[in-house]
Amino acid sequence: MDTAPRSSAAVEGTQSEGFRLLDWGHVGLTAAIFGSAFLWIAIALRSLSPGVIGFSRVALGAGVLLLFSQARKLPHRKDWTRIVIAGCLGQAAPAILFAMAEQRISSSLTGMLMSAIPMVTAVLAAMVTRHLPSRTRVVGLLIGSIGIALLSLPSLRGAGAEVAGVAMVLLAVLGYSSASMIYAPLQQRYGAIAVVMWTLAVASVV
Repeated sequence: MDTAPRSSAAVEGTQSEGFRLLDWGHVGLTAAIFGSAFLWIAIALRSLSPGVIGFSRVALGAGVLLLFSQARKLPHRKDWTRIVIAGCLGQAAPAILFAMAEQRISSSLTGMLMSAIPMVTAVLAAMVTRHLPSRTRVVGLLIGSIGIALLSLPSLRGAGAEVAGVAMVLLAVLGYSSASMIYAPLQQRYGAIAVVMWTLAVASVV
């Protein structure tokens, strides 16, 4: 009976206070690392195949996190199905889809299309929890969606944009957003670093 409230709380988050300066620094650093990944993928494609790039991203990530003791916390047997699904949807599929997509579209367009993750996640969260976001958040999501469209349309009209490449990125966006619905309760149970490490390990096998 209390499943829905827990799901809603997981989606809404557990931190009620505002961002501090250090928090904004963490967000900025994460954005720089995540955003620049698409440029590095484009550079790597000059010498490596998409399969090698996809595998290297998840395997190296799992290997680095494995160095931390808290990452080696073994999930309970009942949660392994969720770990495997999250690893496939949120790690393995995006890793290979990005590399394949950037054979067809530019890294800048890939990055701009990836900005849709928060919007897609919010829509999925509302569907799963049956809890509509506040009016302020809806306005924010609409502004973000319009911004993505305005930034992406010029590139989509260019001769270098291919439908297949765009479709691959959008599939990766859907995978990330779907996996986030699974991550939240697992991270509250085992910690974020352990969940990410095990999903990356699953992705490496896949």
